[in-house]
Amino acid sequence: MPAPLSLPDGPFLLALIGAAGSGKSRVARAFPPDWRLELDNYRWQATGSPGDQTANPIASVVFRELLDARLTRNLPVLADSTNSERVVRAYLLQRARHWRMTTVAIVFRSRWRNAWPGRRHARRPSRCRPTPSPARRPACPPPTS
Repeated sequence: MPAPLSLPDGPFLLALIGAAGSGKSRVARAFPPDWRLELDNYRWQATGSPGDQTANPIASVVFRELLDARLTRNLPVLADSTNSERVVRAYLLQRARHWRMTTVAIVFRSRWRNAWPGRRHARRPSRCRPTPSPARRPACPPPTS
């Protein structure tokens, strides 16, 4: 059995990093719902599909606004999105530093065959499968301003 996770005292930003299907959202559900910023949820709210990558621009805006709202108030934050792109991780670190918030990352390692999105999404109902994206975009790009 794995050792219990040791987290810092006080508020912190917890970034979950890993491929689709690696278990990030499953682990995120162990934390209080108000801590969780979930890009899948914002895509679902915008389009009716958590995997619809065309919703990334608006979902990212919602994510960034809520991130700053919680950090401003010195509240704990769990960033549940892929966070695999360097620019996304750098943005999370930059915002946490700006608000003097401790940052923790959990990296999910998995075998390619277990995390491959096609395999994972094939088991999902069609309403939950990601739609093909014409262009690959970072899950939560930094603001343009």
